[in-house]
Amino acid sequence: MVALAGEALYFILYGLVYHFTTNNTAALTSSGGICIALNSYMHARFTFKLSFGWGLLWSYLLIQLTGFLFAFYIGLALEKAGAEPWMISFLTYVVWAGLSFLLTRAVYRTK
Repeated sequence: MVALAGEALYFILYGLVYHFTTNNTAALTSSGGICIALNSYMHARFTFKLSFGWGLLWSYLLIQLTGFLFAFYIGLALEKAGAEPWMISFLTYVVWAGLSFLLTRAVYRTK
């Protein structure tokens, strides 16, 4: 539920920021940054019932960076192989979300 709420919030924030700025970079970075921080907190407090601290936030940021890098390079390979853009979008989302889930679960359970 935390992930779904985070995704919904991301799209809402992205739409609002883009509406007022018409700038994709501003919309992406502000909504993405807010959602990464909020998801880190929400996963700690609600998914794993942990006290939240800077260590968990940094761990979550590293997890998201790892997911991004995997998804980015897989996306490049799929693009080079001639995959359709929506298929690339779907597959990279599955890779990033799956890796995020597994790594967050592993890291947060050890805290």
